[in-house]
Amino acid sequence: ALEIHNLVSMSSNAMRAPALAVVSALAGYGAVAGGYAASKESTRSSLESKTTSLAVAASTLKSQIATETQNSVVLAESLKKTADEAKTASESVSKLEKALANARTKSTKATTSLETLHEKQQTQQRRLRAMEEDLAMKRQTLTEAQSKLKEATAEANAAKSAVLTPWSHPLLTGAPAK
Repeated sequence: ALEIHNLVSMSSNAMRAPALAVVSALAGYGAVAGGYAASKESTRSSLESKTTSLAVAASTLKSQIATETQNSVVLAESLKKTADEAKTASESVSKLEKALANARTKSTKATTSLETLHEKQQTQQRRLRAMEEDLAMKRQTLTEAQSKLKEATAEANAAKSAVLTPWSHPLLTGAPAK
């Protein structure tokens, strides 16, 4: 029985050695396979984390793009409004420049007219002064003529009186003539 036990033990040991080798090989393979699997799981987990981060970043970027698109639309509307205001202002400036040019032309014409009227006024004033001087000279001449007429009238009257009454003539009487 001992022999059988030894045989069985040997046979068991002999069978055990290859089984242990297989088990050992399987254990080594399992360790390698487990390490490989753990490495792949780590890679997958890392990629999943990166994918999640990229999805969040993409979502955030999409929101930012939407916001920027809205801002772009608002800016485009603002730009159009500003361009319209600039066009209106430019038209107003153009109208004001034309009005200013017209006002300057009218001012120049008015100044020229004013100068012409001033010259006419000065000419008229010179003519009026000349007429006043002429009038003064004619009055003087008239006064002198009236004085001479008065004298002549007195002499004529005296002569008539002398003809009518020769004895009362001043030349005969020596009295001054009236």
